[in-house]
Amino acid sequence: MNQRSSGSRVGLWRAPFLSPKDLVLRAMVLGALFAIAHFAGLREYTSFLSGTSPSPEASWERTAFGGTIYLLLYFGLVLFVPVLLLAALLQVWLGVMHDSKNHRRLPGVNRADAASGSFRWHKETAPSNLPVQDED
Repeated sequence: MNQRSSGSRVGLWRAPFLSPKDLVLRAMVLGALFAIAHFAGLREYTSFLSGTSPSPEASWERTAFGGTIYLLLYFGLVLFVPVLLLAALLQVWLGVMHDSKNHRRLPGVNRADAASGSFRWHKETAPSNLPVQDED
């Protein structure tokens, strides 16, 4: 029973590449990393951008490294997480729309021909609602 519960936890983190679940997991990981950096106090190290140090004991290398890590995670959170979540939402929405049975179909159009891009009517003549062209 113990192996079964650990297998389900591993299954929670496994997802096909760029699937909606994978995109949401990536967004969650970026958010968690940013939260860890924020609560660790790396925000104060971004003061290296203005040329100041957060404390007299901190070296410039440590300040620059901590500030760079925080800035990269911040921009990842602000720029990439919304894109990842919107992409996951779009994939789910398109999957639902594709699977639904209520597709609008043109009457009399062969679906196989529509998929290939060449529309042909089942009948040899055009439907009655289209204008008739005179042949010269």
